[in-house]
Amino acid sequence: MSEGCCLAPLFSALLPLQRLVALPVPSALKTWEKEEALDEAGRVRKWSSALSECPESLVSLCKDQPGLFKELVEAGVPSDLRWEVWKAALGGLRCGQGGQYQELLQRHSGWEPLIEKDSARTFLVLSVDDMGMHAHCLQNICKAYANLNPEIGYCQGMNFIVGLLLLVSDGAEEETFWVFAALMHDLELSGLYAGGFPLLRRYMDGFGQLIAAVLPRHSLRLQAEDIHLEEFLQSWYLSLFVTCLPKAAVVEVWDEIICLSGLPSLVPLSVALLECVPIDSQMRVKLKSLNEVVASKACAIAQFLRRSLTVGTLELSTRDAEVSRMQASPEAPQSIWDVSKHSTALAVMRGAAGR
Repeated sequence: MSEGCCLAPLFSALLPLQRLVALPVPSALKTWEKEEALDEAGRVRKWSSALSECPESLVSLCKDQPGLFKELVEAGVPSDLRWEVWKAALGGLRCGQGGQYQELLQRHSGWEPLIEKDSARTFLVLSVDDMGMHAHCLQNICKAYANLNPEIGYCQGMNFIVGLLLLVSDGAEEETFWVFAALMHDLELSGLYAGGFPLLRRYMDGFGQLIAAVLPRHSLRLQAEDIHLEEFLQSWYLSLFVTCLPKAAVVEVWDEIICLSGLPSLVPLSVALLECVPIDSQMRVKLKSLNEVVASKACAIAQFLRRSLTVGTLELSTRDAEVSRMQASPEAPQSIWDVSKHSTALAVMRGAAGR
């Protein structure tokens, strides 16, 4: 095993990735780059074939053939198609009444100074060259949303989500605004930013209970080092991992959240990320700079998310019979991938979802 391959426990049961983890990082990256090009071509063929049989639109494919849509997303979303796929998963682009976005921009917002301040650092994190153009669009979108939903207004973290959406949409400002609005409303992302952050706190509580169940050594080390979960989870969750993962991995995470499993998957996803962090005296530092910890393994994380994180293993059935069966099972989870077989983790996820 090559030095620094802390992902080995995470991938121990995932045959397609055992080879990647075992290779030295430079060789793994070179191998991945070649395989990724082939995989991307294969993904394009799969989606093109599906769309040829459902020529109306991606929205029709998502609505009329949800099983096929899920299968395609799990196989991987082509980069050039990702924006359209996200829009389809959100029910298609709903632009409101004609001129509504421009009307929202004309209103004054008390959030403008903070939005302007945050926009300057957003694209430094995202490593974007043409920051000026994107920063202006980001400020407009955040201001317009604050006016659209004054109860939520603006909160730090939204800037990173809007920033990534702008990159994926190739700077389509108004489309990005309406997709962001759909994420906030339809996926209930706004709940993370509500006053008092009740949903954020529920997710952090769920994370704490879940790592105690499936990553006890990590949980104990966090306690021993006096590392409070909000030190890193608040940033992870409020930015949907933009601040802690390379973009190549973030977009894969968002494919899962937007197209398949929704916000509740934040909890198991973050537990999977914690498993990447070595248990040592530098844990606090590495949690705050997780990007550096996993940057060289972004390819493996991306493939893992695409090929293996189907939240079928994390589905939270609400049927009483299913709950009873889970609670009656004496089997303890051997890893995060067994959480759906464990009553404690099942209850944690259901509670974190708050639904």
